[in-house]
Amino acid sequence: NDITFDAIYGGGCSLTFDGQANAITVPAWTGSMGITVWSGGPCVETVSFTVTSSGDSVFDGATVPTFDVIASAPPGSGSLAWDSMTVRMPAGGSGGILLVATPPPTNDITFDAIYPGSCSLSFNGGQTITLLGGSPTLSVTVSSVGSCLETVSFTAVNSVDVVYNGVTVPTFLAVAGFGSITWSSPSISMPAGGSTVIALIANPPPLNPVTFNAIYGGGC
Repeated sequence: NDITFDAIYGGGCSLTFDGQANAITVPAWTGSMGITVWSGGPCVETVSFTVTSSGDSVFDGATVPTFDVIASAPPGSGSLAWDSMTVRMPAGGSGGILLVATPPPTNDITFDAIYPGSCSLSFNGGQTITLLGGSPTLSVTVSSVGSCLETVSFTAVNSVDVVYNGVTVPTFLAVAGFGSITWSSPSISMPAGGSTVIALIANPPPLNPVTFNAIYGGGC
């Protein structure tokens, strides 16, 4: 006789089975049947079905094996973004940044860090980061040995998941240390009514303009 099974899955996207919402029906006397699975969007789902009491004792208590549904977006349409464009940390300390993947990749993707190297940085303890398959985010801890300002990028994606092939990883700025400001000379001299030049040195370079108000005794 006809047997109806109810689908069970996580719900990351809307699925239908032969046009039915979350169910399949196997007609009586049907030894095999094709099922069209339709997805409402990109997702990775493991689908199982309920064990039914069918009226056919041959199938009462029988289990239905699970299968995986992988609904991919068009090739190269994946998006990778950081939740911030700047990571700040103390000199010799750490800061955090989050990589967001839309949609979640279907397999692990590893990226190599690229930066000029004016100071030693690490990313989750190494020079690579790995976005796990099925995960929409990756938390990255950036650590510095000393003070520096670095623009960090990562290798372009070459993935088994074609949704991410050719997708670039945005750069971000790693700022380690709280900055120091010094003059090129401790004192300057000039003619009366004249002028001279002194250099202000900022390490690391500031990310935005900084204005200072002069304070002096007023003798001249």
